[in-house]
Amino acid sequence: MSALTLTLLGAFTITLDGEPVTRLESDKVRALLVRLALEPDRAFRREALAALLWPDAAPSNAAQSLRQALYSLRRAIGDAFLLVTSQTVQFRATADVTIDVLTWQRLWDETLHHRHRRRETCRHCLARLAEAVTLYRGDLLAGFALKDCPEFDDWAAVERERLHIQALDALTWLANAAERRSDYATAQTWAQHSLALYESLQDQDGMTDALLLLSQAAQEGGDLPAARRYLEQAAAHIRATENGFRAARVWYRQACILLAEGETAEAQALLEQTLRHPACEQAIRERAASTLRSQ
Repeated sequence: MSALTLTLLGAFTITLDGEPVTRLESDKVRALLVRLALEPDRAFRREALAALLWPDAAPSNAAQSLRQALYSLRRAIGDAFLLVTSQTVQFRATADVTIDVLTWQRLWDETLHHRHRRRETCRHCLARLAEAVTLYRGDLLAGFALKDCPEFDDWAAVERERLHIQALDALTWLANAAERRSDYATAQTWAQHSLALYESLQDQDGMTDALLLLSQAAQEGGDLPAARRYLEQAAAHIRATENGFRAARVWYRQACILLAEGETAEAQALLEQTLRHPACEQAIRERAASTLRSQ
């Protein structure tokens, strides 16, 4: 059997035995393949697929368009990957099929079901997450849309956001784990990836969290100028969003940098300011109090 590979995270590519598949006649045919391939255990009703991809057509015309799309798809990738009956259509995910999204989901699910105390500190799970994030080259079906198929686009948007959130969680856990083992260069690498994803979402709070992590990793790695630069960027996002508890995080990080630079008095003032902040998180409050007592 031929080997079929679908790359859906980032640029949408299809290869058969290592060669690009170029005979798919339209985006509707590509969308049909994606919808089937991402739920290989499901037999889709023909009328449901027809309504999904040709919502404005009469049922008979939509059914005919689906038949044509299936013919085009089978010509392009062969019959082995599709199970087609008079009522249903199903994708057959055999051992010769590689789909990056399904591989990502398998690795993610393994970390959910693995027995451990905490996923974010489990070496087995962190290894699976590190393998998974190498697959995340961009958002699901980046740049691909069907303007006349709102139900398909809505489905893709939900899946895209779900995978995006999983990727951000994985990168955060990997960065924190690298920092705990004093591997600050790796921590910064994961945090940079996280920052790029938050920037693509224009998520100000997420960008702040990533910049704070970058600042902490840079400081503990001995690069105080970089730590201060990241912190200044984080402070700018705080001013833009007026986010209270993140302001306390920024003050605490600023105090840590000042202490590393020997500016004890200014650092103590910031630590006291952090403790007085009504929205300060308990974990930051405890760290600030401990740091203040040690001076």
